[in-house]
Amino acid sequence: MKFRLLFVLLFGTAIIGGCTGEPSVDDAAKENVTFPTLDSFMPEEEVVSQKRSEKRGICTNFRVPSMPELLGSGVSWCYNWSHSPLSDERKSILSANEMQFLPMVWNAGYSLDNLKTFLENDPASDYMLGYNEPNLTDQANMTPAQAAAAWPSLVSDAKSVGYKIVGPAVNYGTLSGYNDPVVWYDEFLAQDGVSLDDLDAIALHVYMPSGSAVKSSMIRRFYKYDKPLWLTEFANGDSQTVESQMSFMQEMVTYLEADSHIERYAWFMDTTGGDNAPFFQLVTVDMSSIGGDPTELTDIGKLYIGMSSFDKDNYYPVDTNIPAEHYNGQVIEDTAEEEGWGEYVKTEVTDDFYGDLQISSLTGSQWVEYYVNVPETSKYRVDLRCKTYVTTIVQLSCEGTTSAIASLEANSEWSTVGVEMVLPKGKQKVRLTAPAGGLTLNWLRFTSPID
Repeated sequence: MKFRLLFVLLFGTAIIGGCTGEPSVDDAAKENVTFPTLDSFMPEEEVVSQKRSEKRGICTNFRVPSMPELLGSGVSWCYNWSHSPLSDERKSILSANEMQFLPMVWNAGYSLDNLKTFLENDPASDYMLGYNEPNLTDQANMTPAQAAAAWPSLVSDAKSVGYKIVGPAVNYGTLSGYNDPVVWYDEFLAQDGVSLDDLDAIALHVYMPSGSAVKSSMIRRFYKYDKPLWLTEFANGDSQTVESQMSFMQEMVTYLEADSHIERYAWFMDTTGGDNAPFFQLVTVDMSSIGGDPTELTDIGKLYIGMSSFDKDNYYPVDTNIPAEHYNGQVIEDTAEEEGWGEYVKTEVTDDFYGDLQISSLTGSQWVEYYVNVPETSKYRVDLRCKTYVTTIVQLSCEGTTSAIASLEANSEWSTVGVEMVLPKGKQKVRLTAPAGGLTLNWLRFTSPID
């Protein structure tokens, strides 16, 4: 394997261990060590040990029975705009894939018996979703006063059977006088019998064409209620291509995972009611019975289930390959809850011949962090499976303790590059940046020296 490593600088700025007998970072930097030679670009399988996002959900019409099996590795919950109890078969496949199913009371016409049965059959179903788009005339079509008339009894019934309550899901609407969802909510909350205290969360729907528009025109406007926010329908309603929809998805999911005000979100939808909008769907419809293709994940489905959950509890072991897209944190966290739209690191379907996703271009002040459980203070080689279209400077830093810098030649083909750095023993956060040029990354690996 030919490394494209031109220059590496190692230095230590702290002493680790002391009286424990653990070698210092400075001592480790002076050691002469050797590393195993990579006889292939993938010496070990990836370890995808990052937990599934508790936020990430899906709107479903259950048109594809195997949906939970296809999406369950990355999707934690779903709903289908109904509070009718599910069939035993459907409950079984959802349970087997640990995917929670939640009921929705679409408008004021609901069945308490259905809610009771739903909860008896699905005890993990802890939230009830409120009215569906009351400020749209072709949806629940309810003025704030009309919505409030039935709301106290719904709240009482939901609490009596143990449900937490997600308030009505609003969008920019078509109901006269209530196009603005905040205007609708302000008036709804001012009605007799309606209290913000009864809401455990507020639901929103958006079909705007950019993440910055969603953030500024919808989500941040609802911060004022000081309630967790659920984005229970979202997609780019203007998109006419898979590529533009995927671009929207990767910026939105990255932002939604980083914003602590967002408690849950659900993509619209797993598959369409017909085949006229393939740029929305995460899974294909099974056509094998008529000589077509079986059900499978689309590229946009692979993106949705594979993107990072920003897992702050998982520390990867050394000597295992870490999927690049499963970083523990990234630059969007610096600005996620501020005004405006900050930088973010993009993820896309990989064109390498292993894995599903890759970081498309890490550059400038962007950063990603990977949490690593280091067994002993020593030199390690950080193997990067990467491409660089121009000469690129790569820097790795370990919480300000040690740093490694390398200059990589331009190479548009996938190859594996090794950069040496000293890591102290224990749970460490390693930040990766490319202050000059741009880095496309499929996976990385912290490789231990040979004894």
